Amino acid sequence: MRCFQQAEQHFDAALRLCSGKGFSVRKKAVLLQNLGAACNALECFERALRYHSEAADMYGALGERAAQAQCHYNLATAHSQLKNYDMAGFYSQQALKAFVDAGDSYGEAQACEQLGMTHLCQGHFGPAIRYYKQALALFEKSKEASEVPRKRIWEKLAAVANYQANAEDEFADSAITDSLLHHPECGACSPGIPLQRAGADRAV
Repeated sequence: MRCFQQAEQHFDAALRLCSGKGFSVRKKAVLLQNLGAACNALECFERALRYHSEAADMYGALGERAAQAQCHYNLATAHSQLKNYDMAGFYSQQALKAFVDAGDSYGEAQACEQLGMTHLCQGHFGPAIRYYKQALALFEKSKEASEVPRKRIWEKLAAVANYQANAEDEFADSAITDSLLHHPECGACSPGIPLQRAGADRAV
């Protein structure tokens, strides 16, 4: 229902009950992941970093690479919003590796798209184009039915061309980057990977 404020409150309350021998580490990791996603949606990115980092460590200890990849992707999303582009790039790469290990082509595509955005924000046009093209190929491989991701990336590739054309104009650089980061279809302001159920291996 996208009631993220209420979701954050309930996940936080649930997390405080995570104690005792009967509560599994995985359930706590899922709660941390969901709490981080809610914080991303509420643009509380500093808090989101802490929750996703804890969840990623827990999933790593459990050997759950797919879930760990989702947390790394969400860490990259939060860092990109805080303009910590080096860290966003690092966690995007970590997410990409984990999605590859998990055999998740759709996740790989998302990580490549995030890497394209990170490089674009740093003015690295060549790598941005390469990652966007890789994301397109991976979305095709994943057999994603929706055309929205492909349309979004084609628009970003067009924006990169425009960005390059205006690269000598500092004001234009700033304006184009800002418009991409806050474009409603770019996904940069979204929670990233959606919320996850304790009993599911995939996001829901």
